[in-house]
Amino acid sequence: MNLLKYEFKRLFKSKGFYISLAVCVILAVISVLTQNLIYKASLETEKPISVFAIEVTKKAFGSSLVMMIAAIFTAIFVTDEYQTGTIKTVITKGYSSNQIFIAKYLSSLVSTLIFYFAYVFVTSQLANSFFDNKVTDSTLIISLLISLLLVVAYHTIYFSISISTRKLGIAIALNIVGPTLVGLVLGMGDALIKNESFKFTNYWLDSLISNLTNLNTTNKALILGLVLGVIYLGIAGTVGVFLNRRKEY
Repeated sequence: MNLLKYEFKRLFKSKGFYISLAVCVILAVISVLTQNLIYKASLETEKPISVFAIEVTKKAFGSSLVMMIAAIFTAIFVTDEYQTGTIKTVITKGYSSNQIFIAKYLSSLVSTLIFYFAYVFVTSQLANSFFDNKVTDSTLIISLLISLLLVVAYHTIYFSISISTRKLGIAIALNIVGPTLVGLVLGMGDALIKNESFKFTNYWLDSLISNLTNLNTTNKALILGLVLGVIYLGIAGTVGVFLNRRKEY
């Protein structure tokens, strides 16, 4: 508990945390305002578009910008003590590598969830102000919950990379490029097999989250997101623990 208190105190004293949170809020405002401008411009054309508040809100579930901010902040927060050498002070107090892993994981996970909820909340409030809010979505709550699971899985990947490398530059690079590279490799696999009924990319986190942003998400997308979210979370966490144990403090 003392270690957890220490990590959360470090988190909420971090200027980077508040800067990242502010950026998430600003991005949410810009995103909705941009969609509002496009909507208003379309009203002057022969084919005006329809924009629904619930649709804009669900699209916020899969914001790649928020995940990029989370990836960068996680790398900064996790590697900081290793870069400065203050982690040795923590070790001298008798904490094990597993205890350090868990404390850093939970505190950094909270930061990611705060960024995510802030973005979704601001987006939903502005969307309800600007767009038609009469359309409903029966899958909204379950889509949000499964999206959260996938966000946690993504964060676990970012965290495992960061605590395994312990180098800021390398961690940021891998956190940003790594998931994108996986998507590209899977896309190349799809191009090679040329099978319209089966695509590797449909089973990667990006696609799983994207499928949950549609109005009245299908049961297949919900089940696939839930099952693969648990699998990715388990694999990323296990690999992170294993690599962390192999590192010397």
